[in-house]
Order: sequence, then C-alpha cells, then structure tokens
Amino acid sequence: MRSRWARAVGLAAAVSTLGFGALGVGAAGAQAAPGVIGFGTAPSYGAPTAGQLNGPVTGIAADPAGGGYWLVAADGGVFAYGHAGFFGSLGGEPLNQPVTAMATTPDGKGYWLTTSLGLVVGYGDTGALPTSIGQRNAPVVGMAVTPDGKGIWQVGADGGVFAFGDAGFYGSMGATPPAPPVVGAAAVPVGGGYWLATAVKSEPAGGALPSVQANCGSPTSPGVVEPSSIVLACGDGSARLTGLRWSSWTASQATATGLYAHDLCVPDCAQGTFVSTPTTVTLADPVQTVAGRELAQLTYTTPNPSAPGGQGTFRTVIPATAG
Repeated sequence: MRSRWARAVGLAAAVSTLGFGALGVGAAGAQAAPGVIGFGTAPSYGAPTAGQLNGPVTGIAADPAGGGYWLVAADGGVFAYGHAGFFGSLGGEPLNQPVTAMATTPDGKGYWLTTSLGLVVGYGDTGALPTSIGQRNAPVVGMAVTPDGKGIWQVGADGGVFAFGDAGFYGSMGATPPAPPVVGAAAVPVGGGYWLATAVKSEPAGGALPSVQANCGSPTSPGVVEPSSIVLACGDGSARLTGLRWSSWTASQATATGLYAHDLCVPDCAQGTFVSTPTTVTLADPVQTVAGRELAQLTYTTPNPSAPGGQGTFRTVIPATAG
C-alpha cells in the first residue's frame, strides 16, 4: 500500500524548524549538492545534466510508493527518476516568475508546482485545487499537501502560510516580524499540522564572516549574513533582489539565487507594478567599515532577454554601514 506521507519540498541549509498544529519541534537540514545524493536506504536514481537544465533545480519530491523521485527546475521543467511517473511540466512555457517548489499527491500519480508569486499548477490526479493565488508579501518558497491530497499549504519566505482546499490554518510566522527567512515546509502524515524550516544565520562572534548591507547603509539596519533580500535602488526602492537562497558564504565571497524585482514605474514609480525574473547573485570585495568587514561589490545576472533591463550581468557597489 502506498504511503500517505506528505513530502517536504525545497532543499536549503536550515538550522531551525518550527511546528504548528499537532506537532513537536525538531531540527532539519539539507545540503545543496550537484545532483541527488541518497542517505541511509535512499539510493540516487539520477539527476539532470547541465545540458538538460534551463534553470537551477529548486525542489524535490519523493514517490510515496518508494523507488523514485521528481525534481523541478526554476523554469518549471520536471524530471522523473526511478518509478516516478512524468505527468507534465511548465518547461518551455513563458514564465515571469520561477517555480520554487513541488509536492506530490498521496498516491504518487500527480504533483503540484508552485511559483514564487503563488501560482499553483497541478498535473496528474491533483484534482480541482486553486490555480491562481493572491497577493504575497514575500516569495513562495515551499508547499505541502494534506494526508488525503485534497488540500495544500504554501509558505512564503517571510513565514506566511496560506491554506487551500481542506488544509487547515494552524499558525504562521508572517505576523511576527522580523521573521527569519523560511526555506521550506512539510506536513505531518496524520492529523493537522506542519513544519516550517528556517535558515537563521547571524554573523559569528568576532566577525569571522563578513556581512553585507541589505538596506542601503541605514544606521538602523546593521550588516547581516545571508539576507533574504537586498535593496538595489536606495533612492526609491524601485529595484531589489528578493527570495535569496545562499549556497555559500565565505570570508571573501558569497553566492545565491533569487529574483530580481523591478518597478515598471507605469504610470509612475509611486503607483508602478513590480515584475521579477530569476537571477544569480555574487557578493565580493570585503572591506573594513565601522561595522567590521562588509562585502562591498554585488553582481547579479538576469539570463532572460525579456526581463527588465534585458539580458546581462550588472555590478554595483553596496553601501557600507553609516558611521
């Protein structure tokens, strides 16, 4: 008989887990790696090659029957391995928002994909759950499914939880700012509840790692390590990086993937609409400031030619902490 477990979605370094509903609190973590690495009795059934990918892998889900899994990339491409079946994908569709997570139906004969802005698309036997989700205050980074497969939860990077179908709402972190960035969610197999995994990280004692200014050098916003967003346009906030997922942070450089968000300023910047596109981010050039060592140069690349600003790589100097 197939397992009724709802699967966790999203791979990212996490150092704390919060439970809501009928749950305890535990610890969770996963390390990003090139390909899929199995531990214990979980073998690797394969992974896409670089030539098969049009965007980074952003989620993984296990076949409830065992013996396989699915991977989803930021462009919506789905890759099935082992006994996992392929039921469709968004690969090749024009997207202005990356796919950030996936979840499977309890019988493994379908799956949902969710984008950073909250759009949900189902394939296989997912049923009639909503496909158009409303306004979010932060990018959607994870999703989970109820044990009967008739409801889903979405979670935003700010800890906000959104329940649909027969999924119950048991609490969130969205109402208690400043919340640590959330990187994923998972549901209990029986009863009502879910876990949210966070990527809490602060600068080690003694400043072993450099920080970065995420909010334009404001004295009230000291440097941080692994921020979930960075403001690029300090004058009016019309350009920023959001939903940042850091794969490395060293004494000299840091790298991440996320979204480049840009205000179209139509009819004007005060009333304009933000659009976003996937981007890769690199921080470099540590310098000494009044707050200690800070990474002073930011480089971001937007690979989509139709994205705001067009295709290319852009470099900017990050403001230092004001003295």
